[in-house]
This record gives sequence, C-alpha cells and structure tokens, in this order.
Amino acid sequence: MISESLIYKKIEDTIKERILCGEYPPGRKLPTERDLVEEFNTSRLTVAKSLASLTADGYITRTRGRGTFVCDPLPSAEAHEAESASWLRFISPKSGEVGSNVRHGLLEGLYDTIAPAGGNVGINFYSDSAGEAKLLQNCRNGCSGMVIWPEPAPEVLAELRRLRANRFRFVLVDSCFAELACDSVLTDNAAGAKLMIDHLYNLGHRRIAYLTVQLDRISVSERFAGVITALGSRGLPVPGRIGIIPEPLASLDTEFVKTWLDAELARPEPPTAIFCSNDVVALLIIQLLNERGIRVPEMISVAGFDNIDRTAYTTPSLTTVAQNFYQMGKLAGELLLGPARTGQPPLQYRIPPELIVRNSTAAIANRVSR
Repeated sequence: MISESLIYKKIEDTIKERILCGEYPPGRKLPTERDLVEEFNTSRLTVAKSLASLTADGYITRTRGRGTFVCDPLPSAEAHEAESASWLRFISPKSGEVGSNVRHGLLEGLYDTIAPAGGNVGINFYSDSAGEAKLLQNCRNGCSGMVIWPEPAPEVLAELRRLRANRFRFVLVDSCFAELACDSVLTDNAAGAKLMIDHLYNLGHRRIAYLTVQLDRISVSERFAGVITALGSRGLPVPGRIGIIPEPLASLDTEFVKTWLDAELARPEPPTAIFCSNDVVALLIIQLLNERGIRVPEMISVAGFDNIDRTAYTTPSLTTVAQNFYQMGKLAGELLLGPARTGQPPLQYRIPPELIVRNSTAAIANRVSR
C-alpha cells in the first residue's frame, strides 16, 4: 500500500507538471478537491496537503468561495533556481562497455565545479530512450538544473522541448539535436577523426578502411564526416572502404562486422589500417583478425575512438582518440551555475580530443607480408 506521504507528493508533482506543461495555464481554475479525491483515489486531507504545498511554492492561489486557481504569473525560473540551487542532476545511461570512465569523468568535472559553490550533484540512470524521457519528466522537481546525456529519440526530444519551454535549465553532453536550440558541450569529433587519419597517414598507410556504428548520434555522424574530409584532403580513396553497422552499439551486429571484414580482406589490395568509430568495435576487429591469423599491428593496424578503460590493457593495447570528459563536466557545471541568458543564443562548446598512440598501430614499413 502506498503511504500517504508518497500519495501527497505524487499529487503535488502531477499538478505542478500540468501547470508547467500548460495543461493548467495561468489563471485557470483547478478541479475541485472532491474531483481530485476521486481522480487520485485518496482522502480529502491528502489532497488539501498537496494543494497547500503548491500554494506555498507560488504555483496556485486559493480563494474562499471561488476555488483554486493557477497563479498568473507563475514563479520565475530564477525563483525556482534560488529555491533549489544546491542540487544538480546528471541524467546518464547505465554503465556499459563505454560507460564507466565516461560517467566518472563527467561526474568528477561537474562535482569539482558545483561543490565549491556549495552545491551537490545527483545522478539518475536510464536503460533506454523511454526511461530517459520518464526521468526528464520526473527529475526536475527539487533540482535547479540537469546535465543530460541524450538518446537520439523523438520522445527524448519532446521532453527536452518541454523543459526549454518552461525555462528549466539544462545542458546536453556528448550529443545534441539540430531541431533544438540549447546549451551543449561536445567533443570536437571531426577533429578527433582527423587526428587519427593523420596519424595513420604519417605511418605510411594509404589504404585506410573505416567501420562505424549506426549514424544515429551527432557525435558519431561528425566522426564519419571528419574521416571523409580527412581522407579526401590526403587524396585517399573514400568509396568502397567504408562500413556502417546497421544496428546500434548496444546490440552490435557481429555477423555484419565479420562479413564486412572478410570482404575487405579479400580485396586485391586489402586495407593496411582499419579505423573504427569506437573502441568496442575496434577491439572486436582485433579479435576477428586474430582468429584469422592476422597479426595486429604487424599485418594490419587498428585504431578506435573513446579511450574506454580496457583499451590500455588489451594485447595489443589500442591506439585511440580520448575525449576529455572531465572538462566536459566542468563546462556543463559552469553553464548551469552562470546567469540565465534568457533571449540569447544558446552556447555550444567543442572540446579538443587527444590522440593516444599505443601498440595497435605501426609504421607501414614494419608490416610483415602475409
């Protein structure tokens, strides 16, 4: 059985959400206490407690003999921030192969920015886009802002638009939506792709293949564009050496990767290097090459992107592009702590990545014939 305190909070949050979303616009009369008792199947005392809390927060006003009305104007975004300025939330995907060092770096940077100002950081996890959309609906109560790792899904975009319309402050990290003007902090993914292509080119590689996961995030799309541009600027062929895995990373299509790799190896002039859009795919490529008796980097160099935890400890250790997640968290925190810029264009930061050279890439002159 749900306790009275939870029911009271649920009623308060539901009515506040309806007000903030415009279902109950400023000046509108709310349903009567009797109607709310029937809707939420609770006692009149519990409903009265919820309405009293909303009145204290400045969302509704109650007049004897007339009823309960939504305040006009509503509390300002600045007033809401002053009320709960000590808490920020990071909305994060659950840890996977990529998640641990990513989340740790972001949280550390965010905390190091917020804590000196007397604030705290909370974290909420989601498993899929529906879960993230639900968190965006429910987690804004009690915090002054959010740092959000967005899934590329319509339901998430809809909730972000609602937050934006209600002047709730948030910053997107790792990705953003072209359809939504809001503050965001991303890695300069195109620059990272160029770093790797230049590294391979300087090692003497001219037959460079690129394998990417689905182009469903801006970050991945920008890596793809950076590879195409970098190859073109070096006068290297682009068509025919590009593979796009049809499934998202969470359900990586291993059979597609095997088929693509075998087709590349069967070419009259097979690639001397394979660059992958993330480290998970790169490590899979190394495994498949080993199964085929092809040594890395002696026969083929392999490189990735992201610098996930285990890339430094595999055999061979993986050459990759590292994103500065700590700096990403710091900048996101600074944006949320800074003054509201109502009516001004949103800010978008691009953080330079770093090339991490390890043992999975080698100069073309050192390759052994096979």
